[in-house]
Amino acid sequence: MALEAAIPKMNSVQKQIRPLHDPFRRTLPFAIALALLAVGCARLSCRVQTLVEADSVVVDRMVENQIGLEGEGRYSDFAVPGVGMDVAPVERVCFLNASRHRAPDGTTAYYLSFSYTGPDQLIIEERRTMELEIDGADPITLERHGEVSRTQSDLNESSTESCDYEIAAQVLKLLAHARSVHVLVTGSGAEVNGYFLQSNFENFKRFVDGYVR
Repeated sequence: MALEAAIPKMNSVQKQIRPLHDPFRRTLPFAIALALLAVGCARLSCRVQTLVEADSVVVDRMVENQIGLEGEGRYSDFAVPGVGMDVAPVERVCFLNASRHRAPDGTTAYYLSFSYTGPDQLIIEERRTMELEIDGADPITLERHGEVSRTQSDLNESSTESCDYEIAAQVLKLLAHARSVHVLVTGSGAEVNGYFLQSNFENFKRFVDGYVR
């Protein structure tokens, strides 16, 4: 009799406990979806790093602003000699990051930092080697500033070339508010045809709003 009397009480307790779990079951998928959306958005945005160089020049530089590449997709058919075709192809990756350089005397200069990695060697030698086509207008030619950095990977025979180009503040503003941007960098060995993705426009707009006057 004691057991039979206890059963209704247990059922009553279960009815009180069950509703506490139901809201969690309903909100958990929504919370997971929000978390995944936040991760996806974070991958689209780049960061801005600030550093002080040896000559006391303060540099504010975008990092990880990867643009799209025209051609045969992001990967090239490329095999490592003596290893076999099961090796992953060499990835073609291009970054275009804006930077602001502030000297102690108050002067300010802006640059585009270009970096390309792929199986083909650009061999950038001339100074006027970057063209920006903004919203279908006549291309704007930029002049290279400083030397070209080249590195070669022995693992998959890919190469990386990086250099800076001087750019006017007004051109940076055009990039930030454009609808389409195509980037052409020409070397004696190959050329890179790139274009802005939606995330690139957003990154440049944030940089211009925060660092360009």
